[in-house]
Amino acid sequence: MNGDGIVDDSDICVIGNSTPRLIYGVNLYFNLYGVDLTVTGTGRAFYDLALTNDWFWNGWGDGNYSVFTLRQASDPTAPRLTWNKVSNNYKTSTYWLKDGAFFKIQTVELGYNLPVKAWGWKLPVRWRVFARGNNVATLSGIKDVDPEALSSGITNYPLMRTWVGGLKLTF
Repeated sequence: MNGDGIVDDSDICVIGNSTPRLIYGVNLYFNLYGVDLTVTGTGRAFYDLALTNDWFWNGWGDGNYSVFTLRQASDPTAPRLTWNKVSNNYKTSTYWLKDGAFFKIQTVELGYNLPVKAWGWKLPVRWRVFARGNNVATLSGIKDVDPEALSSGITNYPLMRTWVGGLKLTF
């Protein structure tokens, strides 16, 4: 990079694009005969992620390996010098740079509003029965980890998927 003919730390340069060029959101709502469906999602596109956290860079010979590391051991796609802790195995390079694009279905809610007049008599309250899911699905080329927060569930608290059912009464 610096033209001196020697490959060393003076030849380091910035690689990839760590800032998404597109951040978007989707909000869909359908209602038919008192049944409604709401879906919200977010996504990012046109940027790179450096897979340089403990999930991808573990395997220090302590027997505590991620699925990624075990997969690499059984079907290697890149050479390794050793299973011991050697910094040559984990140099920041374009090998660890992957397309960071993803789409996340954040919330899905399915509900039914009972009519005010039901079964021949008027109800004194409005009833709504619903089921909701949060952090429902992620579409991404990066497997095993959340592309929005690479360290969640590894060194940070994981992003949880939740399912809730409920009954809403309005007086």
